[in-house]
Amino acid sequence: MKYIIATHGHLADGYASAIKVLSGNQDIYTLNAYVDGQFDVTAALKSLLDAFEAGEKVLIFTDVIGGSVTQVVSRLIGEYNIVCITGINLGLVMECIFAGEALNDQRIDEIVEEARRQILCINHILKD
Repeated sequence: MKYIIATHGHLADGYASAIKVLSGNQDIYTLNAYVDGQFDVTAALKSLLDAFEAGEKVLIFTDVIGGSVTQVVSRLIGEYNIVCITGINLGLVMECIFAGEALNDQRIDEIVEEARRQILCINHILKD
């Protein structure tokens, strides 16, 4: 399985940097959308996907559910063996990567649900 983090701006590189520091995993690919005025997200993503082995499962993480990057990924799901998770945080991405080949639809749902539970306002917790 391959992993792509595709975000607006350089956020993808930031995620990849943190993951490499925390996990040592160097097999993370990034797509930093709109870092210059002429960036074609569809062409860049297709080029990256075409570099992988045909039919290989690719897990793509995107930043915003309604964003243009997620829309591009969504349009390519039927063309490539893609699973897309959007609205990501670092813990979610790390859990998916650590799951490796054991990552199936059920495990993805569990990881997404756990990530939802971890989004908290610490101030409110400290009050209690």
